[in-house]
Amino acid sequence: MATSINNTAAIAKAKRNFQILSTQMNGAYLEKAAEIKILQIGLVAEEPVVFLGEAGIGKTAMSKSFAKALEYDAASLGFYEYLLNRFTTPAELFGTVSLKELRENDVYAINPAGKMPEAQVAFLDEIFKCNSATLNALLTILNEGEFDNGKGRVSVPLELCIGASNEMPEEDCGLEPLWDRFVLRYWSEDIKREDSFLSLLTGEGIGKVDEAIVSREDIATLRDLRDRVNIDAVLPTFLELRAELEAKAIRVSSRRWRKAIRCVKAAAALAGRDRAVPSDCQVLAAVLWDQPDQCATINAMLAKYAPQGDKDAIRLLDAARDLHSNVTAQSSLSTIGKAKAGLSQIFDELNALEATDIVCEAREQVKGWIAGVERTVLAAVRSRK
Repeated sequence: MATSINNTAAIAKAKRNFQILSTQMNGAYLEKAAEIKILQIGLVAEEPVVFLGEAGIGKTAMSKSFAKALEYDAASLGFYEYLLNRFTTPAELFGTVSLKELRENDVYAINPAGKMPEAQVAFLDEIFKCNSATLNALLTILNEGEFDNGKGRVSVPLELCIGASNEMPEEDCGLEPLWDRFVLRYWSEDIKREDSFLSLLTGEGIGKVDEAIVSREDIATLRDLRDRVNIDAVLPTFLELRAELEAKAIRVSSRRWRKAIRCVKAAAALAGRDRAVPSDCQVLAAVLWDQPDQCATINAMLAKYAPQGDKDAIRLLDAARDLHSNVTAQSSLSTIGKAKAGLSQIFDELNALEATDIVCEAREQVKGWIAGVERTVLAAVRSRK
């Protein structure tokens, strides 16, 4: 009984700390809720993550802040980062030949001190600039968690590898195996909301992310819970998805399906549950696609498994968008006032919903529209004086 109580308390603590991390990250990196969720899934599922998107939209800074918010084993390097190019050699990532071993023992061995094989979290920028010489060693680490140090295979402490790229890997250049190893994939975009843009310019409302928010115990607790998650309730969902994907000629390999269920279990564990539910399958939007033109189709398939709160948030957001679009600088003060009142009511309704990622994003969007309407009111008042 005491063990069960202690475990429940540990799960509650881990869930709370991951939520604190999510809140701080979302405050520091605006309109990046999906990416932040994927990083947490990747960490708990122990599966590689890759972010694609144009340069300068925060992929690197966000990933580094996330990594610094984790606690590491004292014996490990902790966090490792490297910017790859077409001429990057394996020695730059994995270490150079140990001259001492070669001279004294006639053994060709790699000294990985301060390099990726000693890291628990690694960030590899421009990951698809990787050349064939580096590719093989990287694949072994990502797929098997092992590193060939010259004397044999040794296990590495790597728990999360984050890749970033401005573009998809080029076709027919030998990078297909590396692309396949990144289980969680996401196209990251630049900020779109007006309030986010103003915060970017002024720095107002942008928070910071503390270091070591999530402890080693928190990570281990949720991974242990992940392994115990019951998946019976989502098996029918997987069968439906498989049939729908086959009907659309979208192929998902057996290996990726196995990784997909691991990510769903991680999503349940992050929610503090030992049973997966269909809404946990929303994470599969970052798992099942192989080409960008498949994303919209897969998202549409997954929409029906969204929790009711998310569906309500999308409905309220559509209504808020209609109200906001009717407000212009030429609108009467009466029209602007009615729009603001309607947006405020919608914001209150969103606040009453459970705080999922979609609900929180909808709140921020409506909050930004309300601020924009208030600026329109002030401008209208000034122009009529």
